[in-house]
Amino acid sequence: MGEGIGYLGISQIIATAFGPEIGIEASNRFGMSKTFIVSAVLIIIAALCMNFLPNKNQIPIKNTVNKKHGIHLKDIIAFEILPLSLIGGLFFMGNGLATSFLVLLGEKRKINGIGMYFTVNALFLIFTRPMSGKLYDKKGLSTVMYPALLFSITEALLIAHANALWMILLAAIFKAFGQGTAQPALQAECFHKLGSQKKGLASSTFFIGANLGQGLGPLLGGTIASSLGYEWLFNFSALALLCGIFAYAIYNKRTCSSYF
Repeated sequence: MGEGIGYLGISQIIATAFGPEIGIEASNRFGMSKTFIVSAVLIIIAALCMNFLPNKNQIPIKNTVNKKHGIHLKDIIAFEILPLSLIGGLFFMGNGLATSFLVLLGEKRKINGIGMYFTVNALFLIFTRPMSGKLYDKKGLSTVMYPALLFSITEALLIAHANALWMILLAAIFKAFGQGTAQPALQAECFHKLGSQKKGLASSTFFIGANLGQGLGPLLGGTIASSLGYEWLFNFSALALLCGIFAYAIYNKRTCSSYF
């Protein structure tokens, strides 16, 4: 399952790497309105194409759960995997900080070509995403998580103290081995713990942490950057990820979620 999620992420990587550049060029030539109209049409076409995907190998699973009247909180949030979701949110927080403040940091420190960070990161993600899935399937979550958290801490510290482009690009590589390996492994673990009948619940719970990290990260980051500067902003991100190591260790000890 982890390997499959890793391959699915490659399409997101390609879109992230080339989408912004194509969008900027299209908006410059044809205008914002036409660019977004084309984008909407492509989304509709993609939705229609979903109906033609083969599903011969999918076996319908009979729902043995008694029908319930009303919706409860446990039907929306799977609390048993919520800690994994929140730990995963730390990676997305770092992603949100880099997306929101990296260009501003480059301008302040006069680092030219800082946009290459995103391209280098995307190129290395093509390699790390499938590798992460295979490693998770064979060795379990802990084998992926501890190195991923350390890689992400290194990435944040490199950005915090970067004064040259090579440090920024090196941080992009570390990010690919950090968030790039942790995300598919965490998502696969959520599916594994809840079982095949609750994949939708597992996916929605996983993205609670992702949305919180991606949304609240830049919001808090703006306050830190305005008062303490960009260096402390990314130092704070590294500290949060360090806390994530201890949080995952406690969770892993209590649940014994890793399997070999």
